[in-house]
Amino acid sequence: EKRVNKTLYVTGGITGFIFITGVLFKIMHWPGAGIALTFSVLLTVAVFIPILVINALKDKENQVQSFSILIFVLSFMAVNIMVFALRVSKNVLTSMRVSTQDNMMTSRVLESGNTLFLNEANMDSTLSPDRLGQANFIHEQTDALDNYLQEIMVDILLATHEDNRLAIAEDGSIDLGLVKDLDVHKSTELIIFGSQLEIGEGPDLLNSLKTHRHLLLVLAGPELDVVINELLDTGEQAPYGLPWLQQSFAQSPMIAAMISLSNLQFKIQFLEGELLKELL
Repeated sequence: EKRVNKTLYVTGGITGFIFITGVLFKIMHWPGAGIALTFSVLLTVAVFIPILVINALKDKENQVQSFSILIFVLSFMAVNIMVFALRVSKNVLTSMRVSTQDNMMTSRVLESGNTLFLNEANMDSTLSPDRLGQANFIHEQTDALDNYLQEIMVDILLATHEDNRLAIAEDGSIDLGLVKDLDVHKSTELIIFGSQLEIGEGPDLLNSLKTHRHLLLVLAGPELDVVINELLDTGEQAPYGLPWLQQSFAQSPMIAAMISLSNLQFKIQFLEGELLKELL
């Protein structure tokens, strides 16, 4: 009987260790979490529970205690399965992917429209040279910020999974249909907030948006000022008391970061178009 108890304890210890390791890997979004959690369930069902039941039947004095342990083990299995299934719904991920793709497509349409409008304005000899100079400068700054946002998106994709390189075209455009691991959190936090070894892009991103907003406000009229402040609001304290970067990117799945960044691209292209109309 001592041998049976020893086997029970050893099996329980190994199963618990594998389960805790699987949970840790799941929280950290490291590879192998699913394998560890699955193996702990199989080990519990195939080895630990049979040994526990046999021991309970043989040791009639401690049957109540043994079956109480069995109930606990079944509860442990339920938690295990729940943790294993703890991920963003596929339907939600698909919806977020579509939203991001729509943002990207709309941004490119606006960018093309702004470029065409500015090219036509540059050929109009009746327009003020000063206004044209301001318009061309705004266009250059918008392109620079748009490209910077795109670079951050690419960095997050590559930090998420090496195979995501296949989703990035030579011109830097992204095909979200080829992107893997949309629900991974760690890559967004690594690129935006950095690590102990390197600083993330968050501070530069925040400063770039503030600088661009200030530039637009200098050239825009009072009516457009309100729209600019609303669309490019990066106030130190966002709703719920969280700084803008934390609210936008902390604990966010990778695809949520893609939505936030592509939405910023859409906003700056839209604001450029409105300002070009106002100037020209």
